[in-house]
Amino acid sequence: MPRKPIHGESKGRITLTLTPTTKARLKQISQALGMSQSELIENWVKQAMLQSQKQLLGEFLTA
Repeated sequence: MPRKPIHGESKGRITLTLTPTTKARLKQISQALGMSQSELIENWVKQAMLQSQKQLLGEFLTA
């Protein structure tokens, strides 16, 4: 049975290719923060998008 969507939408599978070191670090960070690896990656992507939007807004306001 599929899990209920956490963020209002269902998740899909992707494949990532990581070095063993990066894979271990991802696991360590997610465990330290008490979240799944997919949730950690999703948070990083959201933060990157917000940062990009802030940068674009800053460039627009200074132009």
